[in-house]
Amino acid sequence: MHVKIHPTTSPYSPEQVLDYLRKIKYEPLPENITAIGETILPTLDNLNKIIRLHLIAFPFDNLSMHYREDHLVPVSSHGVYDTLVTKSNGWGSYCFGHNALLKGILQGLSYLVYSGCGRSNMHRPTLTLTPLTHMVLFVSVAPPEAPAVPQLYLVDVGFGGAFGGSGLIQAVPFFDGSVVDGSAWPEKHRLIRAHHPKSSVSFADATGKNPGGDWAIELCIEDDGTVENPRWVRLYHFWTNEFFEEDCELASFAICRMPGLNPFIDKVICIKCFEVNEEGNNGGRKEKKLGRFVLAGSKVEKRIGRQHETVATFETDEARMEALERFCGVEINAEAQEAFKDSPASLDRNKQ
Repeated sequence: MHVKIHPTTSPYSPEQVLDYLRKIKYEPLPENITAIGETILPTLDNLNKIIRLHLIAFPFDNLSMHYREDHLVPVSSHGVYDTLVTKSNGWGSYCFGHNALLKGILQGLSYLVYSGCGRSNMHRPTLTLTPLTHMVLFVSVAPPEAPAVPQLYLVDVGFGGAFGGSGLIQAVPFFDGSVVDGSAWPEKHRLIRAHHPKSSVSFADATGKNPGGDWAIELCIEDDGTVENPRWVRLYHFWTNEFFEEDCELASFAICRMPGLNPFIDKVICIKCFEVNEEGNNGGRKEKKLGRFVLAGSKVEKRIGRQHETVATFETDEARMEALERFCGVEINAEAQEAFKDSPASLDRNKQ
Protein backbone atom coordinates (compact mmCIF):
# COMPACT_ATOMS: atom_id res chain seq x y z
CA MET A 1 0.00 0.00 0.00
CA HIS A 2 1.33 3.41 -0.96
CA VAL A 3 0.72 6.17 1.55
CA LYS A 4 2.53 9.39 2.32
CA ILE A 5 2.64 10.29 6.00
CA HIS A 6 3.38 13.94 6.67
CA PRO A 7 5.60 15.11 9.55
CA THR A 8 3.60 15.98 12.67
CA THR A 9 4.49 17.65 15.95
CA SER A 10 4.77 15.47 19.04
CA PRO A 11 2.57 16.34 22.02
CA TYR A 12 5.63 15.67 24.17
CA SER A 13 8.58 17.92 24.87
CA PRO A 14 12.13 16.65 24.29
CA GLU A 15 12.46 16.34 28.08
CA GLN A 16 9.39 14.08 28.17
CA VAL A 17 10.73 11.95 25.33
CA LEU A 18 14.01 11.54 27.21
CA ASP A 19 12.17 10.59 30.43
CA TYR A 20 10.22 7.96 28.47
CA LEU A 21 13.47 6.53 27.12
CA ARG A 22 14.81 6.33 30.67
CA LYS A 23 11.63 4.62 31.81
CA ILE A 24 11.88 1.86 29.19
CA LYS A 25 15.66 1.57 29.86
CA TYR A 26 16.70 2.44 26.33
CA GLU A 27 20.46 2.13 25.72
CA PRO A 28 22.54 3.98 24.79
CA LEU A 29 20.55 6.79 26.35
CA PRO A 30 21.06 10.24 24.80
CA GLU A 31 23.24 12.41 27.04
CA ASN A 32 20.76 15.28 26.88
CA ILE A 33 17.76 16.48 24.88
CA THR A 34 19.89 18.00 22.13
CA ALA A 35 21.48 14.59 21.49
CA ILE A 36 18.20 12.69 21.01
CA GLY A 37 18.07 13.12 17.24
CA GLU A 38 21.74 12.17 16.84
CA THR A 39 21.55 9.12 19.12
CA ILE A 40 18.23 7.64 18.00
CA LEU A 41 17.71 7.86 14.25
CA PRO A 42 14.24 6.96 12.87
CA THR A 43 15.31 3.53 11.60
CA LEU A 44 13.52 0.17 11.59
CA ASP A 45 16.02 -1.32 14.05
CA ASN A 46 15.45 1.48 16.54
CA LEU A 47 11.69 1.23 16.07
CA ASN A 48 11.71 -2.48 16.91
CA LYS A 49 14.01 -1.85 19.86
CA ILE A 50 11.61 0.74 21.28
CA ILE A 51 8.61 -1.56 20.72
CA ARG A 52 10.25 -4.41 22.63
CA LEU A 53 11.37 -2.22 25.53
CA HIS A 54 7.92 -0.61 25.74
CA LEU A 55 6.25 -4.01 26.01
CA ILE A 56 8.62 -5.05 28.80
CA ALA A 57 8.31 -1.77 30.70
CA PHE A 58 4.54 -1.28 30.73
CA PRO A 59 1.76 -3.84 31.32
CA PHE A 60 -1.41 -4.19 29.31
CA ASP A 61 -4.13 -3.67 31.91
CA ASN A 62 -7.51 -2.21 32.75
CA LEU A 63 -6.61 -1.10 36.28
CA SER A 64 -7.81 2.48 35.80
CA MET A 65 -11.26 1.15 34.91
CA HIS A 66 -11.58 -0.35 38.39
CA TYR A 67 -9.10 1.41 40.69
CA ARG A 68 -9.58 5.06 39.66
CA GLU A 69 -12.32 7.12 41.27
CA ASP A 70 -13.85 8.06 37.90
CA HIS A 71 -13.34 4.53 36.48
CA LEU A 72 -12.05 5.96 33.20
CA VAL A 73 -8.85 4.92 31.44
CA PRO A 74 -6.69 7.97 30.61
CA VAL A 75 -5.89 7.77 26.89
CA SER A 76 -5.14 11.36 25.92
CA SER A 77 -1.49 11.98 25.11
CA HIS A 78 -0.82 13.68 28.43
CA GLY A 79 -3.17 11.52 30.48
CA VAL A 80 -1.50 8.27 29.48
CA TYR A 81 1.98 9.81 29.80
CA ASP A 82 1.19 10.71 33.41
CA THR A 83 -0.11 7.19 34.14
CA LEU A 84 2.71 5.20 32.55
CA VAL A 85 5.77 7.46 32.66
CA THR A 86 5.39 10.12 35.36
CA LYS A 87 3.93 7.93 38.08
CA SER A 88 5.89 5.08 39.62
CA ASN A 89 3.13 2.65 40.61
CA GLY A 90 3.65 0.32 37.64
CA TRP A 91 0.21 0.81 36.06
CA GLY A 92 -0.24 0.37 32.33
CA SER A 93 -3.13 0.87 29.92
CA TYR A 94 -4.92 -0.84 27.06
CA CYS A 95 -4.71 -0.34 23.30
CA PHE A 96 -5.72 3.32 23.14
CA GLY A 97 -3.34 4.40 25.87
CA HIS A 98 -0.33 2.34 24.81
CA ASN A 99 -0.51 3.28 21.16
CA ALA A 100 -1.30 6.94 21.89
CA LEU A 101 1.82 7.13 24.06
CA LEU A 102 4.04 5.38 21.54
CA LYS A 103 2.69 7.53 18.71
CA GLY A 104 3.68 10.72 20.53
CA ILE A 105 7.11 9.36 21.39
CA LEU A 106 7.77 8.29 17.80
CA GLN A 107 6.72 11.74 16.58
CA GLY A 108 9.24 13.19 19.03
CA LEU A 109 11.92 10.95 17.51
CA SER A 110 11.15 12.19 13.97
CA TYR A 111 9.27 9.08 12.83
CA LEU A 112 6.39 9.52 10.39
CA VAL A 113 3.38 7.95 12.09
CA TYR A 114 -0.40 8.05 12.23
CA SER A 115 -3.04 5.99 14.04
CA GLY A 116 -5.90 3.82 12.82
CA CYS A 117 -8.79 1.91 14.39
CA GLY A 118 -9.82 -1.72 14.43
CA ARG A 119 -12.13 -4.45 15.67
CA SER A 120 -10.97 -7.28 17.95
CA ASN A 121 -12.10 -10.86 17.38
CA MET A 122 -13.51 -11.79 20.79
CA HIS A 123 -14.62 -15.34 20.01
CA ARG A 124 -11.73 -17.09 18.33
CA PRO A 125 -11.70 -19.21 16.22
CA THR A 126 -15.24 -18.13 15.22
CA LEU A 127 -14.99 -14.64 13.76
CA THR A 128 -16.99 -12.28 15.99
CA LEU A 129 -15.77 -8.73 15.57
CA THR A 130 -16.32 -5.95 18.08
CA PRO A 131 -17.24 -2.36 17.17
CA LEU A 132 -14.30 -0.02 16.48
CA THR A 133 -12.65 -0.43 19.88
CA HIS A 134 -9.04 -1.14 18.98
CA MET A 135 -6.21 1.17 17.92
CA VAL A 136 -3.11 0.55 15.80
CA LEU A 137 -0.26 2.63 14.37
CA PHE A 138 1.16 3.02 10.88
CA VAL A 139 4.81 4.03 10.65
CA SER A 140 6.76 4.99 7.53
CA VAL A 141 10.48 4.19 7.63
CA ALA A 142 13.02 5.02 4.92
CA PRO A 143 15.57 2.18 4.53
CA PRO A 144 19.22 3.32 4.39
CA GLU A 145 19.73 1.68 1.01
CA ALA A 146 16.74 3.51 -0.52
CA PRO A 147 15.96 6.65 1.50
CA ALA A 148 13.70 8.00 -1.22
CA VAL A 149 11.43 4.94 -1.03
CA PRO A 150 9.97 4.75 2.50
CA GLN A 151 8.31 1.53 3.62
CA LEU A 152 5.06 1.32 5.59
CA TYR A 153 4.81 -0.80 8.76
CA LEU A 154 2.01 -1.77 11.13
CA VAL A 155 2.83 -1.26 14.82
CA ASP A 156 0.69 -2.26 17.81
CA VAL A 157 1.90 -2.31 21.43
CA GLY A 158 -1.58 -2.47 22.95
CA PHE A 159 -3.29 -5.73 22.02
CA GLY A 160 -4.45 -7.86 24.94
CA GLY A 161 -5.20 -10.90 22.81
CA ALA A 162 -8.63 -11.53 24.38
CA PHE A 163 -6.79 -11.13 27.71
CA GLY A 164 -3.99 -13.60 27.06
CA GLY A 165 -1.41 -11.49 25.28
CA SER A 166 -0.31 -12.81 21.86
CA GLY A 167 -0.02 -9.35 20.32
CA LEU A 168 2.66 -8.05 17.96
CA ILE A 169 6.18 -7.60 19.30
CA GLN A 170 7.69 -5.91 16.24
CA ALA A 171 6.77 -3.77 13.25
CA VAL A 172 5.05 -5.66 10.42
CA PRO A 173 5.95 -4.79 6.80
CA PHE A 174 2.71 -3.63 5.24
CA PHE A 175 1.74 -5.99 2.44
CA ASP A 176 -0.74 -8.82 2.04
CA GLY A 177 0.81 -12.02 3.40
CA SER A 178 3.54 -10.34 5.45
CA VAL A 179 4.78 -12.64 8.28
CA VAL A 180 6.86 -11.76 11.36
CA ASP A 181 8.05 -13.67 14.41
CA GLY A 182 6.05 -13.55 17.63
CA SER A 183 7.12 -13.55 21.26
CA ALA A 184 8.62 -17.05 21.30
CA TRP A 185 9.08 -19.81 18.72
CA PRO A 186 6.98 -21.00 16.95
CA GLU A 187 4.60 -18.03 17.41
CA LYS A 188 4.15 -15.96 14.25
CA HIS A 189 1.91 -13.13 13.08
CA ARG A 190 0.57 -12.55 9.58
CA LEU A 191 -0.94 -9.49 7.91
CA ILE A 192 -3.63 -10.14 5.30
CA ARG A 193 -6.38 -8.37 3.38
CA ALA A 194 -9.71 -9.17 4.99
CA HIS A 195 -13.46 -8.91 4.63
CA HIS A 196 -15.89 -8.09 7.42
CA PRO A 197 -18.58 -10.83 7.40
CA LYS A 198 -21.30 -8.15 7.53
CA SER A 199 -19.79 -6.00 4.79
CA SER A 200 -21.93 -5.11 1.76
CA VAL A 201 -19.13 -3.54 -0.30
CA SER A 202 -16.02 -4.71 -2.15
CA PHE A 203 -12.90 -2.86 -3.24
CA ALA A 204 -11.12 -2.83 -6.59
CA ASP A 205 -7.66 -3.36 -5.08
CA ALA A 206 -8.75 -6.43 -3.07
CA THR A 207 -9.17 -9.84 -4.67
CA GLY A 208 -10.24 -13.38 -3.98
CA LYS A 209 -12.05 -14.41 -0.81
CA ASN A 210 -11.28 -11.10 0.93
CA PRO A 211 -12.78 -8.38 -1.29
CA GLY A 212 -13.39 -5.96 1.59
CA GLY A 213 -11.54 -2.88 2.70
CA ASP A 214 -10.27 -4.40 5.96
CA TRP A 215 -6.85 -5.69 6.89
CA ALA A 216 -6.31 -8.28 9.60
CA ILE A 217 -3.64 -9.68 11.90
CA GLU A 218 -3.56 -13.44 12.43
CA LEU A 219 -1.66 -15.61 14.91
CA CYS A 220 -0.13 -19.07 14.35
CA ILE A 221 1.45 -21.18 17.10
CA GLU A 222 1.52 -24.49 15.20
CA ASP A 223 4.14 -23.87 12.50
CA ASP A 224 6.92 -25.92 14.12
CA GLY A 225 7.60 -28.24 11.19
CA THR A 226 5.38 -31.05 12.48
CA VAL A 227 1.99 -29.76 11.29
CA GLU A 228 1.08 -30.06 7.62
CA ASN A 229 -1.40 -27.17 7.57
CA PRO A 230 -0.77 -24.91 10.56
CA ARG A 231 -3.87 -23.05 11.70
CA TRP A 232 -3.96 -19.25 11.64
CA VAL A 233 -6.29 -17.56 14.13
CA ARG A 234 -7.73 -14.12 13.42
CA LEU A 235 -6.87 -11.60 16.16
CA TYR A 236 -8.34 -8.38 14.81
CA HIS A 237 -9.37 -6.38 11.76
CA PHE A 238 -8.42 -2.76 11.14
CA TRP A 239 -8.72 0.06 8.63
CA THR A 240 -6.06 2.34 7.21
CA ASN A 241 -8.22 5.46 7.69
CA GLU A 242 -6.73 7.94 10.14
CA PHE A 243 -7.95 7.79 13.76
CA PHE A 244 -7.49 11.00 15.76
CA GLU A 245 -6.98 11.61 19.47
CA GLU A 246 -10.59 12.73 19.96
CA ASP A 247 -11.76 9.50 18.27
CA CYS A 248 -9.55 7.53 20.63
CA GLU A 249 -10.92 9.32 23.70
CA LEU A 250 -14.53 8.83 22.58
CA ALA A 251 -14.06 5.11 21.91
CA SER A 252 -12.34 4.60 25.26
CA PHE A 253 -15.08 6.51 27.09
CA ALA A 254 -17.71 4.33 25.43
CA ILE A 255 -15.91 1.17 26.52
CA CYS A 256 -15.67 2.38 30.11
CA ARG A 257 -19.31 3.52 30.30
CA MET A 258 -21.25 1.00 28.19
CA PRO A 259 -21.55 -2.44 29.85
CA GLY A 260 -22.57 -4.15 26.61
CA LEU A 261 -19.47 -2.79 24.90
CA ASN A 262 -17.05 -3.41 27.75
CA PRO A 263 -15.37 -6.84 27.84
CA PHE A 264 -13.42 -5.74 30.93
CA ILE A 265 -16.28 -4.62 33.17
CA ASP A 266 -16.25 -7.60 35.54
CA LYS A 267 -12.55 -8.46 35.19
CA VAL A 268 -9.22 -7.18 36.40
CA ILE A 269 -6.68 -7.86 33.66
CA CYS A 270 -2.93 -7.34 33.79
CA ILE A 271 -0.43 -8.76 31.28
CA LYS A 272 3.27 -8.08 31.87
CA CYS A 273 5.97 -9.09 29.38
CA PHE A 274 9.42 -10.22 30.46
CA GLU A 275 12.56 -11.33 28.69
CA VAL A 276 13.34 -15.03 29.04
CA ASN A 277 16.97 -15.60 29.99
CA GLU A 278 17.10 -19.39 30.19
CA GLU A 279 18.35 -21.46 27.30
CA GLY A 280 15.85 -23.08 24.98
CA ASN A 281 14.80 -23.48 21.39
CA ASN A 282 13.71 -20.18 19.87
CA GLY A 283 13.70 -21.34 16.27
CA GLY A 284 17.01 -19.70 15.41
CA ARG A 285 15.74 -16.23 16.24
CA LYS A 286 18.38 -13.74 17.36
CA GLU A 287 16.18 -12.05 19.96
CA LYS A 288 15.52 -13.64 23.33
CA LYS A 289 12.06 -15.04 23.93
CA LEU A 290 9.44 -12.83 25.51
CA GLY A 291 7.24 -14.40 28.15
CA ARG A 292 4.09 -13.03 29.74
CA PHE A 293 2.59 -13.07 33.19
CA VAL A 294 -1.17 -13.06 32.59
CA LEU A 295 -3.33 -12.11 35.57
CA ALA A 296 -7.01 -12.70 34.86
CA GLY A 297 -9.92 -14.25 36.71
CA SER A 298 -8.55 -15.77 39.90
CA LYS A 299 -5.09 -16.82 38.75
CA VAL A 300 -1.77 -15.80 37.23
CA GLU A 301 -0.32 -17.78 34.34
CA LYS A 302 3.27 -17.70 33.14
CA ARG A 303 3.20 -18.04 29.36
CA ILE A 304 6.21 -18.63 27.15
CA GLY A 305 5.18 -19.57 23.64
CA ARG A 306 2.91 -22.59 23.90
CA GLN A 307 3.93 -23.33 27.49
CA HIS A 308 1.35 -22.15 30.03
CA GLU A 309 1.92 -22.62 33.77
CA THR A 310 -0.33 -21.44 36.60
CA VAL A 311 2.00 -19.75 39.09
CA ALA A 312 -0.54 -18.25 41.51
CA THR A 313 -4.20 -18.39 42.44
CA PHE A 314 -6.20 -16.05 44.64
CA GLU A 315 -9.71 -15.81 46.08
CA THR A 316 -9.73 -12.33 47.64
CA ASP A 317 -9.15 -8.77 46.46
CA GLU A 318 -6.19 -8.45 48.82
CA ALA A 319 -4.55 -11.59 47.44
CA ARG A 320 -5.07 -10.29 43.91
CA MET A 321 -3.34 -7.03 44.82
CA GLU A 322 -0.41 -9.02 46.19
CA ALA A 323 -0.24 -10.98 42.92
CA LEU A 324 -0.35 -7.74 40.91
CA GLU A 325 2.67 -6.44 42.78
CA ARG A 326 4.60 -9.72 42.76
CA PHE A 327 4.19 -10.63 39.10
CA CYS A 328 3.45 -7.33 37.37
CA GLY A 329 5.16 -4.74 39.56
CA VAL A 330 1.86 -2.93 40.18
CA GLU A 331 1.09 -1.04 43.38
CA ILE A 332 -2.46 -0.38 44.58
CA ASN A 333 -2.59 2.39 47.21
CA ALA A 334 -5.34 3.12 49.74
CA GLU A 335 -7.07 5.62 47.45
CA ALA A 336 -7.24 3.05 44.65
CA GLN A 337 -8.55 0.41 47.03
CA GLU A 338 -11.34 2.76 48.10
CA ALA A 339 -12.30 3.39 44.46
CA PHE A 340 -12.41 -0.37 43.85
CA LYS A 341 -14.91 -1.20 46.61
CA ASP A 342 -18.00 -1.20 44.39
CA SER A 343 -16.32 -2.69 41.33
CA PRO A 344 -18.15 -5.59 39.65
CA ALA A 345 -14.72 -7.23 39.44
CA SER A 346 -14.42 -7.46 43.24
CA LEU A 347 -13.80 -11.03 44.34
CA ASP A 348 -14.88 -10.22 47.91
CA ARG A 349 -18.15 -8.67 46.76
CA ASN A 350 -18.97 -11.54 44.40
CA LYS A 351 -18.56 -14.07 47.23
CA GLN A 352 -21.22 -12.37 49.35
